[in-house]
Amino acid sequence: MGEYHVASSVEDALEKLSNCEGRAEIVAGGQTMMLLIRQGLVDPDLLVDISKITEIRGIEDVGEYIEIGAATTYAEIKKNPLIEKEFGFYTMATSEISGPQVRNQGTIGGGLVYGDPALDTPPVLLTLDAELEIQNAQGSRRILLEDFFVDYYETAIEEGEILTKILIPKLPKYSGGKYRAMTPRQGDYAIAGVCVRLTLDENGICIVARLGLTNGGDTPMRSRGAEKVLEGTKIEEETIENAVEILGKNLDLIGDIQTPKSYKEIVFKRIARQTIKDVKLELMSDA
Repeated sequence: MGEYHVASSVEDALEKLSNCEGRAEIVAGGQTMMLLIRQGLVDPDLLVDISKITEIRGIEDVGEYIEIGAATTYAEIKKNPLIEKEFGFYTMATSEISGPQVRNQGTIGGGLVYGDPALDTPPVLLTLDAELEIQNAQGSRRILLEDFFVDYYETAIEEGEILTKILIPKLPKYSGGKYRAMTPRQGDYAIAGVCVRLTLDENGICIVARLGLTNGGDTPMRSRGAEKVLEGTKIEEETIENAVEILGKNLDLIGDIQTPKSYKEIVFKRIARQTIKDVKLELMSDA
């Protein structure tokens, strides 16, 4: 590894990145990058540490959105009362992330930029219609999270750019969600994970459905087909079964000796079915 630079500001970090003539990498919590470096898979000429930049840490209510700095740790999100109030099921999902050490060091931005389809929280943010703010030396741009994940471990972040903020729109009335995952052991990656977010109208009809999947394909993803089946209905048993079948067809799974594709599909369907029912029941009981 070459030079290690602790950035004091976003401007400072961007300047170092733009002046680097070799390979530059960004590190925040370092949970993934340091492992890749130790394994010899990455050998950057410049490593820019953005973990000390105060302007990209913290959680703030900015009106229609809750804004989360990209260098905010999972532990900070988990204990934040604003996140708990607005998006309680996102708080629940952070509890699924490995152990305390990882949650204390790992950051929301690092997990998104890494693009791992097996991470628990990106699919939850997909169900929340999150947006990202990305900066480079010329300025900033906004992108929907659903457009950010490009391919296996590949995202829309470009050379010389830094993810600075995650913006989550506040949910309308009669909205709720839940994340459920199946893991072999505590701290392992999920075999399958499903996040369901529903918004109903005053008559109990679903007007917005979002289903985010962990380990359902090459990227964190939504099951758009299942969402369309649920929207415009009162989400009865038959509707749920139709949505679950469509979700199964949306999956792009890779099997192995321990967990073949057929088993993973069964797990996804079972989790999705129960989670849809749970969210609907919770919303109807609160109405």
